[in-house]
Amino acid sequence: MSKWQIKKLYNHVIESKETHASSNLNGTTVLSVTNDKGFELSENKTSADLSKYKVVKENYFAYNPYRINVGSIALSRDGQKGIVSPAYVVFYTTEDLDPEYLFLFLKSDVGLFHIRQGGKGSVRSSLSFEKLQEIEMPLPPLQEQKRIVVRIKDIERKIQKAQDVKERASLMVDNLLLSISTKVYDELAKNGTTNLEELTIQITDGTHVTPSYRESGTPFISVKDITSGLIDFSNTRFISEHEHKELTKRCKPEKDDILLTKVGTIGYAKVIDVDKEFSIFVSLALIKTKKDKLLPKFLEYMLNSTRLRQLALEKTRGIGNKNLVLKFIKEFPIPNASLDEQKSVIKKLDATREKTNNLLSEYSLSRKVITAIKPSILAKAFSGKL
Repeated sequence: MSKWQIKKLYNHVIESKETHASSNLNGTTVLSVTNDKGFELSENKTSADLSKYKVVKENYFAYNPYRINVGSIALSRDGQKGIVSPAYVVFYTTEDLDPEYLFLFLKSDVGLFHIRQGGKGSVRSSLSFEKLQEIEMPLPPLQEQKRIVVRIKDIERKIQKAQDVKERASLMVDNLLLSISTKVYDELAKNGTTNLEELTIQITDGTHVTPSYRESGTPFISVKDITSGLIDFSNTRFISEHEHKELTKRCKPEKDDILLTKVGTIGYAKVIDVDKEFSIFVSLALIKTKKDKLLPKFLEYMLNSTRLRQLALEKTRGIGNKNLVLKFIKEFPIPNASLDEQKSVIKKLDATREKTNNLLSEYSLSRKVITAIKPSILAKAFSGKL
């Protein structure tokens, strides 16, 4: 229960129907609205005649009535001006309602609940301005609204700072592993190298034909699913079991094989560390090593070294979506190393990876904790307990 008065937006928001009144841009910016970035420059125009486009001024709101239910509403800040599609609702606040405070409320869980309920509890697929006016919200004095905005902005800065730190740490981790694996490669290569083909049972790639996708079935992996350094099954497509069996007659991924990205994002290697049935697309190469000569994890580290990753980039062919052809992968020079030497390298780099991953986990946890605080702070703010 809020200690502030609960008021409908009816007397605190004013719709603007001012139009561009010109069929030409005349230097005016066309804007669109997204749920995560707010206003964005738009190249899409729903009509060649721009005279009916609505004007957006500083501190004006705009939303698409059919998209606001997912948080797609924007507030113009820092002198931003432009025009938006006639289908958008454009409005501004009265003097007793701080626009930033209203924006925080409409983007909060509470605000989105009211939006989705159409202001009265009936679920609607769109929200007209009249229905927006029916939404009720806590309305403290203007100075209190501004204080709440300052507090929330401070939390948002801390969240962004935590994200920036994590990203920098992640980059440092990648560079550290890259640096160490490259030094290992250079040192071992002094004893000579052997073409990868001589150390493997098979080097092939996934199907060159787009399969028939299904809502469920056998996972179908492409380059997008391993570039993070992991094999990520959370956003994969699926194919039928029958099609999977047909595809695995030529290319059958198994545990301890290596996947190597070869189309688009080039030269990232990952050992298959799960015992799971799946098929792969042409954007991935599949490498099966002779384990009495070449350990899969050692090969992963060597392929991810600067030397072989750079070589992979140099050997790509095509324009636009470039391709690393199998012929060049088979010719990759792998440093000569005994199995004991390979095991020593794996142990060293695994230990480095574990330490750095622990560090990243701490950064991730810190960010999650800070991010989780924001909804509770918003709830306290709108109940007058902040």
